[in-house]
Amino acid sequence: MDVPIQEVFDAWTDPALMTSWFFAGENWSVEVENELRVGGSFRLVMHADTGDRFVCSGVYREITPPTRLVFTWTSYAVSDTLVTLELR
Repeated sequence: MDVPIQEVFDAWTDPALMTSWFFAGENWSVEVENELRVGGSFRLVMHADTGDRFVCSGVYREITPPTRLVFTWTSYAVSDTLVTLELR
């Protein structure tokens, strides 16, 4: 992607930006709660146009702006998966 790393980092961490892309499909919406600090948590509630809700959450383990995020991920399909996002 030809985008500044800071913009990508912000898209993953700024609740206002997360609501513009962090959902499963068209006609969906998302609520975002985000406490961006090591030990802080995030919670995403995706709302389908059918009325179904899908909840994802996790806890930040490492934050190195703007190049690295490490966090857990829990959803209906997985529990406490560790995700590492490295931006270059």
